[in-house]
Amino acid sequence: MLGTNGRGVWGREMLDTSFAPIAQPITYDKEVRCLTEPVQFDCYSMLKHDGATWQWAITPAPLSISSTSERNPIVVFGVEGNYDVSLTVTDAQGNSDTKTIVNMITVLDDCPHCISYGSMGYATAVTLVDFNEIYNPTGKTNPYTDYSDDFSTTIETGSTHDLSVNVNTDGNYTIYAKAWIDWNQDLDFDDPDEEYDLGSAVNTPDGPTSLSPLNVTVPQDAIIGNTILRVSAKYNSYPTSCETDFDGEVEDYGVIVTPALGIIENTFAAEPIIYPNPTDGNFSIDMRTNYQSLSVIVKDLNGKLIQSNTYSESQLLNLNIEAATGVYFVIIESTDKKAVIRIVKE
Repeated sequence: MLGTNGRGVWGREMLDTSFAPIAQPITYDKEVRCLTEPVQFDCYSMLKHDGATWQWAITPAPLSISSTSERNPIVVFGVEGNYDVSLTVTDAQGNSDTKTIVNMITVLDDCPHCISYGSMGYATAVTLVDFNEIYNPTGKTNPYTDYSDDFSTTIETGSTHDLSVNVNTDGNYTIYAKAWIDWNQDLDFDDPDEEYDLGSAVNTPDGPTSLSPLNVTVPQDAIIGNTILRVSAKYNSYPTSCETDFDGEVEDYGVIVTPALGIIENTFAAEPIIYPNPTDGNFSIDMRTNYQSLSVIVKDLNGKLIQSNTYSESQLLNLNIEAATGVYFVIIESTDKKAVIRIVKE
């Protein structure tokens, strides 16, 4: 047993070790914001550890647990939700106790992107970000500012938009700027086509970088939903997406990616007509002329095959997506002809 008084810590053997165990599971955070964040559990039970055993149970089952029978397991939950945690402790004499804490852990799919910030030692700053519906002329009040709740824009897959950035060079110096957009929403900016070079500016308190405006095209396979645009300006060299404590400034903005519906690829002589789109699941495709043979497959955004059909001597095709609501690709082929259509089931 350990005790403390003022600045001292003292300990001694317990006189009576015949007590029954009392189970007490603990962890250091009641809320976890990242699905893959490891969470350390521990046992603060009243228990003589010599010869003791531990048994953990978590409901619903997590993605992984290092061990259900060690004192301090590490858990990765993997899925949003509330989790009940139960711990059974048993001493060397076979006495045991169980404690269950309902909703002990809440797991959210709200993992932040990497931290990046400049410094306040100099006036080097981003002074304007202009991107579709985002128009934000600013001064430098912090080395990093998250504007995503106040400034955001909605853009469709496949669309192209100009991105312009102005900077303050804090005198006759060269400032470099870059931007990043997390198109696949994997919480980093490391993937191909997520980084944008905006060039540099020299000796200006509020001037555009040399490559502004820059054309930014939303990838066709960009994940639908909310993501982040990061803009960074740095003295004398290009910034990196997760750099910290440099002469410059970082700003984050909100981007909402929506699907561009209809035909996104076609080599048929006449464009197929699909209706209705969005749909409740039932829809039709008019091929505009009769084809001897056609194959139609439906895939989800992850490329999973949802259904496959073949047609003979057909022009009007009637289909039904019985899967969950979401965005799907309808791929139509006939010999050397192909069309790809994006459809939304509501």
